[in-house]
Amino acid sequence: MKNLLAILLIVVGWSVYAQDSSQVPGSRSLFKLAPQNFAQNTLKIGIERFNRNFSKSMVIYLSGMLGDRIEDYDYYAYGYNGLGAEVQYRKYIMPMEFQVGKKDHEYYQGIYFAGFLQGGSYNADRYSAYFTIDQNTGATIKVVNYDYKETVSNVAFGFTLGWHRTLWKVVYVDIYVGGGLQFADITRSGQLPQYGFDSYYLDAASDPGYQGIIPKFGVHLGIGL
Repeated sequence: MKNLLAILLIVVGWSVYAQDSSQVPGSRSLFKLAPQNFAQNTLKIGIERFNRNFSKSMVIYLSGMLGDRIEDYDYYAYGYNGLGAEVQYRKYIMPMEFQVGKKDHEYYQGIYFAGFLQGGSYNADRYSAYFTIDQNTGATIKVVNYDYKETVSNVAFGFTLGWHRTLWKVVYVDIYVGGGLQFADITRSGQLPQYGFDSYYLDAASDPGYQGIIPKFGVHLGIGL
């Protein structure tokens, strides 16, 4: 009788545990990819690690940019080569939990508030030239407007609000919006533009050398590890 009671308690306990564990995703670690960064010649990937009840997580992103154009010839060059990193702490206001939608569609969903700290180091070779004709000899002359090296380092911090949901309980879709403050340091050496830099650079928040308020929004995709 005692053995039967012990077996019954183990079965009941296992059943309760199995039921509770089904309310949260199976994997506590996610591989994340930021597809919108491809438009900036940047590959950004990361790992999100949840706590046991999926109410908090830490996210680490690494990014690599490849877009510097050395010989420009009268075209503006905004590309850079470099590496960056980002750390996020997420507090899930609504933890990632199992839900059933219309037509019995099953998924996991959560809503979070996150603080982030990010930074990077980038460099580029800036070069522009045009050709003219010597009126006396008829020879082609190459005239260089500028030829210099640029190094940029930046650091930013801020917050985001995000909506995290699974598709087919396998693919994680992470949609977020927020903002922050970025500081940057730019060093240039070589033959600099005669009339300054305003004519050559787009002062956009996505530029590594931008300093000021930055928007932060996009979509990240993930899979469980």
